[in-house]
Amino acid sequence: MTIFEKLCYIADWEVIGTPEETFQRECGNLRAVPDEEIVDVVFAGGIVPYCLTKSFNSQSEIKNFILKIFKKTMNSPALNDKKIVKTFPLFETFYLNVRYLYSHGKADDEANKRSEQIWFGSIMEKNRREKLKKLFSVQPDETIFNETVKKIKQIWQFTDKDIDAFRYFVCQVKNEDLNPSLNKCLYLWSKKKETGKTSIARAIISVLNGEENVNNISLYESNISKELQFSEHDLPVAAYSNAVLLDEAMPNDTKKIYGQLKSVITSRGCKYNPKFNSVIHLDCRRNYLFTSNEDISEFIKDDSDRRFIVINNENKPEYLTFDEIFNIWKLFCIHATPRISFPEWYSEFDFIEGIQTKDKSEIISSIVNNASIVNELENSQAYQISIGYFYRKLSNSDIPQRDVKKIIRLACEELFGSYFAPSCWKRTDILKKIKEFNKSMINDSDPFEFEEEENKIPF
Repeated sequence: MTIFEKLCYIADWEVIGTPEETFQRECGNLRAVPDEEIVDVVFAGGIVPYCLTKSFNSQSEIKNFILKIFKKTMNSPALNDKKIVKTFPLFETFYLNVRYLYSHGKADDEANKRSEQIWFGSIMEKNRREKLKKLFSVQPDETIFNETVKKIKQIWQFTDKDIDAFRYFVCQVKNEDLNPSLNKCLYLWSKKKETGKTSIARAIISVLNGEENVNNISLYESNISKELQFSEHDLPVAAYSNAVLLDEAMPNDTKKIYGQLKSVITSRGCKYNPKFNSVIHLDCRRNYLFTSNEDISEFIKDDSDRRFIVINNENKPEYLTFDEIFNIWKLFCIHATPRISFPEWYSEFDFIEGIQTKDKSEIISSIVNNASIVNELENSQAYQISIGYFYRKLSNSDIPQRDVKKIIRLACEELFGSYFAPSCWKRTDILKKIKEFNKSMINDSDPFEFEEEENKIPF
């Protein structure tokens, strides 16, 4: 569209002949026309709709662009001439608004507000989608994928189960329309040093965010407090990234945040409160890759959890450069495709045992292996035993803490089964269950049981 067509539209002139001829007839003064970029802003309907037609890489870039437009407007000879500017009322209105901002010291604040509106309202999400589309515009090739998997297994000694976990996570990120209830976080950990877990994680996250190397990985790294928005002004990295790296991000005590973390993992949005602006609702891709030196069961507070896929690798790989690592995982990500439907695939992964399960096992062991408890129950004349008896015996306190009582109660319910009366079991049933448990443990630990079964004479 020519500048004369835009001027005719802005001035609402009826075009007779060509737009240029119409301009010459209606105005004829080129000095009345401001910088073409100002024309484009007014033609688009304002600074916000104009910026939405352009490409930006950050909010600060948008802010600087808006301030540049403001300065051009203030310094425009055409707009500073009171007689000429009235030729185009819409230019005059735009100029007066900008002049008002500068005269009241509000130009920077206005640029900041509008840049936030533009960045979070559209550009940020558009950039993310364009990166993903560009990255995965290559048609997946199963042969290349299989060759890459073979190389990965050779270098890092991952199992088929580990490869499937990586594959699910990558395909989850590539599928824009995946139901967030099927989201799984990838948890990559090892006790040993130099196993390459962080290098792998950085390569995968960089690839999934459309990068050509790992140099910009800091853009996609975050921490739990930011992703859970402990501060109302925190913007989760998941709001503008396809996938996020959380390196050593799990706190030692997850008791207070575990419920919120579970909820966030399977959500698809968040509310962001920019400073000095109104609250914005943003789309979030909660594709988190955790790396750690600790087993995840130390952080899971429930019995078990299905929101995580765990990969533990204690093998030291052969030496590779960062570029070599990146290129290998780039091929993996580009050519990975779902091997079955996501709901079916999701269900194939095991539950991850949590601290509660471990604590219950320890309590059960403390009951069945405690000669004092067994002798006391055998010599007792009581018909039934209440849960309070085990509270006192196992907590060494008359008033145990609520968390301690909960674990003891869950362990007793698992060991003894349903209550005979409210919070009570028959004493004889308790002894019977303890003997059955011990017997099953002896059978499970007999290394010759299966061999004897096989060698039985068939006649």
